[in-house]
Amino acid sequence: DDIEGAAIRLYETLIRRNQWTGCMEERIANLSISHDNHNSTNNNHHTRTLHLVRDFPFKLTHQHIPKGDGFVYMLCSHKDPSYIYIGQTSRKLRERLNEHNSGRGSKTTKNPAYLPWAPVACIANMGKLTKSEREDLERKWKVRNNEQEHNMANYLRNGQIITQNYNMERNLPPQDELIFVTFVELT
Repeated sequence: DDIEGAAIRLYETLIRRNQWTGCMEERIANLSISHDNHNSTNNNHHTRTLHLVRDFPFKLTHQHIPKGDGFVYMLCSHKDPSYIYIGQTSRKLRERLNEHNSGRGSKTTKNPAYLPWAPVACIANMGKLTKSEREDLERKWKVRNNEQEHNMANYLRNGQIITQNYNMERNLPPQDELIFVTFVELT
């Protein structure tokens, strides 16, 4: 029983979806090689390989995307990590990330030159907030980022400060406090 239970838990861990799953499925689906067997005169095969994790400029953490609804989140382009996007959603963050990576997210993230997008950080536990409250936090994060030197350390610090300020101003009980979650570590 213990061996069978361990095998089941291992299998469930291996097939668990994470923040990269949708992006990788989309990329793999787009990596196709067409061969014209009738006109082919050599056996050279061209291989296209994506090295998302190896080439990503930040160390990824093992933080899972929080469950629940309602987030203000920051993404960065894998192809140009200096290009970030901050948005908000009332839905699950994983669903929204998949939309961004499939080109259906927003006008800003549709450009294929910036795909795929990676989650950098989010403000979570916003299930009770209205759309206008989430948009207000999104705007504050963007304004703080635009007022300072543009680098990832500042962007992350700004998100954390906005989260702390929100919680302190409202004197919320711990279960209702907003939570700042980072998905990367600066190297």
